Amino acid sequence: MIRKQYLFNSKQLKISSKLNNLLSQENNLIDRNCIICNSYNYQHISNTDRYGIKYFTGICKDCGLMQQYKYPNNDFVNMFYEKYYNDLYSFFKSPEDRFNSRFKSAQYKYDIIKKYLKNNIKNSVLEIGCGSGGILSFFQTKNYEVYGLDYQNDHLDYAKKKNITTFSNYKKINRKFDLIILSHVLEHLVSVDDVLAKCKNLLNDKGIIYIEVPSLESISEHYHYEIKNFLHIAHVTHFTKKTFMNLINLKGFKIKYINSKIHAVIEPYNSENRIINNYNDTKKILRKNKILKLIFLPFLDIFKIIKKIIKILIYK
Repeated sequence: MIRKQYLFNSKQLKISSKLNNLLSQENNLIDRNCIICNSYNYQHISNTDRYGIKYFTGICKDCGLMQQYKYPNNDFVNMFYEKYYNDLYSFFKSPEDRFNSRFKSAQYKYDIIKKYLKNNIKNSVLEIGCGSGGILSFFQTKNYEVYGLDYQNDHLDYAKKKNITTFSNYKKINRKFDLIILSHVLEHLVSVDDVLAKCKNLLNDKGIIYIEVPSLESISEHYHYEIKNFLHIAHVTHFTKKTFMNLINLKGFKIKYINSKIHAVIEPYNSENRIINNYNDTKKILRKNKILKLIFLPFLDIFKIIKKIIKILIYK
């Protein structure tokens, strides 16, 4: 049973049904090797995501990374983000709503980043996956030159209206940056190698990259102890802190800062290409979450009932 509610409106129901129909067609789902060790040796976790969409999840037994071992092909992914992503998730009522939410979240990111960025008169920043531009708009208030990259849709159009220079294709970018932001982007990408290589080429000397990804450790805090809540079609890879650090080191970067939520500052570095097997650690995190679920969920249900009673008494 999924304790957190993901309610569908009629549009979302149509989208999920259409996506499942498309995924049932030949060649729309393809095998995916582990992005850390290139293995195809998985412990199976799930066949569907929280919306009931086909979604084959496993833990790599050779390095411990949890990811999709079958995932839609590139044509499907591009179509999904351009046509269905914003309507399926409906986290925000409008591009403006998304803009305001991201603007508020940017202070936290800025406070981390400013400690590691050289103090130029005017630093330049590129956000990959900028959406409607809220984070970049905040950095504008700090005298940054801002640029955004994302799929072409009404959210990117909104960023343009906020005087943010935008791109819908890497090929159109012809300059380098002091800072690149990847806020909840890497977990969406089938080819992490490609974007990290592009980031290296787009960085100025002594430039840095700020990354946020969801962590498996956050399931208890943000997903009501239910792993199925954590799994949804837009996310391709599911990191723990250790598997994230393993990936970043293998791809030629050094971690300058990281916390338990996997908010990190990294820079290019000739790191040692040694794969560490975190399989047991990943299993331990999932096992611990199951135990916490058994202990705390009954208390959460009681708390919700008490909360409803209090509201009724207050507003009676």
